Amino acid sequence: MAKTIIPYFGEVDTDHPAESYPAKVGSGAGEILLDLNFLHGSVTDDWLTPLNHILADLPGFERKARQTIQEDFKEGGEAKEYAVFHLEEVDDMRDQIMALLEDSSKSDEERVIDALRLRRIGFYPGERTFAVWDFHIAVELTDQLLVVNLNAEGEPEYLRRES
Repeated sequence: MAKTIIPYFGEVDTDHPAESYPAKVGSGAGEILLDLNFLHGSVTDDWLTPLNHILADLPGFERKARQTIQEDFKEGGEAKEYAVFHLEEVDDMRDQIMALLEDSSKSDEERVIDALRLRRIGFYPGERTFAVWDFHIAVELTDQLLVVNLNAEGEPEYLRRES
C-alpha cells in the first residue's frame, strides 16, 4: 500500500484513497476549508506534483483566482452579476453588506468584489477541474458563491455563481 504525506492533509493512501480528506488553513474569520477529493477511488500518477505546487503557494494562487474575478467583473460577467444581486436584489441585506465594505472611493459593486473572502478550496485530482476556489461576501448573510476553477497547471478555466 503506497502512502504519501500531503501538506495540510497528512497521510494519503495513494493506491486506495478515501473519497475525501478534509483540512483547514488559517484560523477564526480567516479560516479556509480545504478538501482533497478522489471521485473515482483512484487517480493517475500525475496528480501529486500539481497538487503540491498549488499547496506550496496558496496565497499566490488565491491572487490568481481573485484576478480572474476582477477581470470578469470588468467585463460585466458573473462577478458583476454577483455584486449587483447583493446590492439590488437583496435589499434587506444591503445595509449589512455595506457595513462590511471598505474604501468608499470605489463603486458599491467594486467594494463587494474587493470584500470577497475565500471560504473553501476543493482539490479534484484526475479531474479536468483540478482546484475549485469558493469565494463569498459573508456566509452569515448569503449562500451565494463566486467559484473560480483552476486546471492542474493552476490556470483559471472559468468562473461561475453558485448557491
